[in-house]
Amino acid sequence: MAVLGDRELAGLLSSIAEAPDFPAATSHLLAQLTQITAAQRAVMLKIDATQHSLVIVGAAGLESSPSFTISLGDLSSPLVISALSLMPVCGQTDPGPNALKGMTPWLAVPMTQPLERGSLEVM
Repeated sequence: MAVLGDRELAGLLSSIAEAPDFPAATSHLLAQLTQITAAQRAVMLKIDATQHSLVIVGAAGLESSPSFTISLGDLSSPLVISALSLMPVCGQTDPGPNALKGMTPWLAVPMTQPLERGSLEVM
């Protein structure tokens, strides 16, 4: 696993900030994370407040782009626990949705999710 120095991290953050849109930034971040960590696959989820669920927004290293949601009320899901608590969680068994079957071992790295402009909803 490679380690990022201050310059490399600043370059990564700068390239993400300069991405033309959210899907491009997501794709770039996932590509960089898989390269740095030598992970074969990665999936990025975000909290969708309107659906009260986690939804997939990007994937890397998968044959097809999975599509699934996980209810934020599903407190048996380690992915929901990680997202809501902002604590990393790791596992040796499947993380939940069938779309992620066989993705073991795994690590959920939560990131804060800023409110969208114009949004009045606070989670």
